[in-house]
Parts: sequence; structure tokens; C-alpha cells
Amino acid sequence: MGKIAKSGDMVTVDYTGKLEDGNVFDSTEGKAPIQFMIGVGQYLKGFEQGLIGMEEGAEKEIIIPSGEGYGKGELVGKKLIFKVKLVKIGF
Repeated sequence: MGKIAKSGDMVTVDYTGKLEDGNVFDSTEGKAPIQFMIGVGQYLKGFEQGLIGMEEGAEKEIIIPSGEGYGKGELVGKKLIFKVKLVKIGF
């Protein structure tokens, strides 16, 4: 078994964010994966929480209910569906 993500870990993540209708609103596809520390509020709370307990190298779908997504702009009130791959835990 590999490393398991927990709050305070630095993680590297690939993802694709879609709306319920399948439209992609953001993705790392064709770009470098993102890096951030879980639990310090750098990304959506539900996105960060969805990574906790994931094993390094694992993939999963994280669903952010409407109302818990982005606070401003065109995505307000829409359910967000992220397909994520936890590429690496640590620096």
C-alpha cells in the first residue's frame, strides 16, 4: 500500500472539472498538475476533503454540491464534478 493523503500534506493532482451536463470548466489536461497543501484553503474545501484518505496514484470522482462550489461567477449554484488523480504526496 502506498502513501495515504492527510490534512497538511503537499499533494500533486491532475484533474478535470465538469458540470452535470458534461461541459468541462477546468482541467490540467495538457498542462502541469497542480500542487498545494491539503487543509489550508488553497482550493475548494470539498475538493481538498475529497483527497483525504486517497492513496498516492489513485483516481476518484469528487462531487461538490451546488452551494458549496465557487462563490462568484457563472458556476455559482452548480454541482461540480471533478475526476482527480492523486499523482504524488510530498515534495
